[in-house]
Amino acid sequence: MYCIGVDIGTNSTRAMLTDPKGRQLAIASRSYPLNCSRPGWAEQNAEHWYAAVAETVRDVLPENPGDVAGISFSTQGGSTLPVDANGLPLRPAISWMDNRSLAQAQRLNALRGKQAWYTATGMTPSPHSSVSHIVYLAEHEPDCFARARWFLTTSDYINLKLTGKAAIDRTNALMTGMLHQKSGAWDPFALDAAGISVERLPEILPSGALVGGLTAQAASDLGLPEGTPVYNGVHDQYACALGCGAVHAGDSMLSCGTAWVLLGVSNKTIPDAHCALTPGFHAVENMRGAFYAISAGSQTLNWVLRQTGLSVAELDEANRISATRISQNQDLFFYPYLAGPVNLDQSQRAQGILAGLSLSTDRYDLVLAAMEGIVFETVRAISLFAKAGLSIAQLRMLGGAANSDLWAEILSAASGLAVARPQMNESALMGAAMLALTGSKAFPDLAHASGALLGDIRVTEPAAARKAFYEEKYARYLRGHDSAMELCRKVIGAR
Repeated sequence: MYCIGVDIGTNSTRAMLTDPKGRQLAIASRSYPLNCSRPGWAEQNAEHWYAAVAETVRDVLPENPGDVAGISFSTQGGSTLPVDANGLPLRPAISWMDNRSLAQAQRLNALRGKQAWYTATGMTPSPHSSVSHIVYLAEHEPDCFARARWFLTTSDYINLKLTGKAAIDRTNALMTGMLHQKSGAWDPFALDAAGISVERLPEILPSGALVGGLTAQAASDLGLPEGTPVYNGVHDQYACALGCGAVHAGDSMLSCGTAWVLLGVSNKTIPDAHCALTPGFHAVENMRGAFYAISAGSQTLNWVLRQTGLSVAELDEANRISATRISQNQDLFFYPYLAGPVNLDQSQRAQGILAGLSLSTDRYDLVLAAMEGIVFETVRAISLFAKAGLSIAQLRMLGGAANSDLWAEILSAASGLAVARPQMNESALMGAAMLALTGSKAFPDLAHASGALLGDIRVTEPAAARKAFYEEKYARYLRGHDSAMELCRKVIGAR
């Protein structure tokens, strides 16, 4: 028996064939464009998603496709696609990266109040959520709005194409800005504000629930038998949580990609008076989660590499040299807000700041400062979870940065937490595969699947001397933070 997990991302789709022991038997990938033809706009052709799913699944099929017991998905969230009664797209999907609906988001927030929106849906309307996209379409593309039978996201569009049933899971429904986070159903106020009825949204099913079997057309496209089970998927961050074993209360995941995302797991709703966390449902039954997108990430380090002439291939050597500079760089600080506003305080003037430069500062010092700045922002994010009552005992670190011992050592020392690095790659794909394996009865539930398939983990404990060093340096980083932000407010954009 085999199962297939598929990860549909913003830039590419990947598929993986696995067996009940979690062995990665084959992996395939297809990329597609993001259309940014106008400032602030970001759109995708939804047919590219489906074509990539079909092609990658065909590429990983076993010798006998009838041995595939099921397929499931990890998907990007927050993109919006209006389709007609036949499931045909009426326009390109508005990506979660699109900013055109800022005015609509502002009016929605004024209509209900940010705190009321957050209490009900776990987030406030933004240009990156479907509720704002739908209002934009009603105002600027009324014919498209009127013709739309459903307003879908990536996951439910693929389910519709494969099975004929428009179904979404709660982790992806949350990203629309229209899911009531306590009831798990569509929020009536949000739907009224968007001007739509519940019939124009997909049915909500649990992650891992059977959506249906492949239609004859979908089976032909994917190279699988008609009726092959399709199990409901999960938002990509929660797929990664499954794949790295963050499935029990108190577990956490630090996903280190272009941006870094911290996700915590709880067995109860996670309140946050600051509206900074995005709480919601975990894929595991009766579990909750919350995540926070850190404003700095690997993109910050990549920027430093570009400016200093270092290549990614030279990063291991740079890490080795930078590790010898820790004690002598106690007065070098990098506030890594290269991407703009800081989520923790929404400073609209926040920009990157290097403090403590001298004539002796070289590129390896800058690499270290960037790594430290990103880690310090992660520790600030951990404090948000603590304020919301979610205590993090250990960080499960995954992504490119998890391959660096220096990253793990700095993070462990600065946070005072053990850092666990699963040695199994492809967490999102494995999380998707776990949904199909559990649906196929290879495991009794997702928690068992995650525990059984996790594999080896490397754990880095805080080193006493380095922990003391970084406790002191982080305290100074925090003391300087407000002054750095005040400098941004007074200087950047001031005329």
